[in-house]
Amino acid sequence: MTTSSFSVGDAIEHLLVDEAGQIRVGHFDENPIGIHRWSSTGRHSWTAVGR
Repeated sequence: MTTSSFSVGDAIEHLLVDEAGQIRVGHFDENPIGIHRWSSTGRHSWTAVGR
């Protein structure tokens, strides 16, 4: 059953969901040198560029 949904972009190369429900996504063409993190409700909460 889906309770909510949101988009984290296209071209996802890596996706990780931790125990707290935070979603980390690495893209292979939109942001090839960084990682973005979203809350489980879809709020963009962090970006690591070039790390």
